[in-house]
Amino acid sequence: MEEDAFYEYFAPRAEEAGFKKGEKSGFDKGKDQERASILDSQRATLCATVLGRFGDVPASITTAINKAQNLDSLVEMRVYTLTSANSLDDLVAYAQTALY
Repeated sequence: MEEDAFYEYFAPRAEEAGFKKGEKSGFDKGKDQERASILDSQRATLCATVLGRFGDVPASITTAINKAQNLDSLVEMRVYTLTSANSLDDLVAYAQTALY
C-alpha cells in the first residue's frame, strides 16, 4: 500500500492534539470533582458545628449552606457560628446575607 504523505504528516499531530484535549478534559473534570467534594465536606462540617452549638439546624440554614458555592463563605460562616452567633436567629440573618 502506498504511503500517504498528508496522513503521515497530520496523523501524529492530530493524535497528539487528541491526547492533550483528553488530558485537559480529564484534569478539568477531576478539579471540578475535587472542588465539589471539598464544598460538600465543608457543608457537612458547618452543619455539624451549628448542630453542636445550637442543637438544631433549621431548614433555612440548611438551604443557605447547600446553596453556597464559595468555600470562603462556608468557612466564614463556621467561624461566625463558633465565635459571634448568640442565637439561631443571628445565624439565620448572617446566612441570608453572607452566603449568597
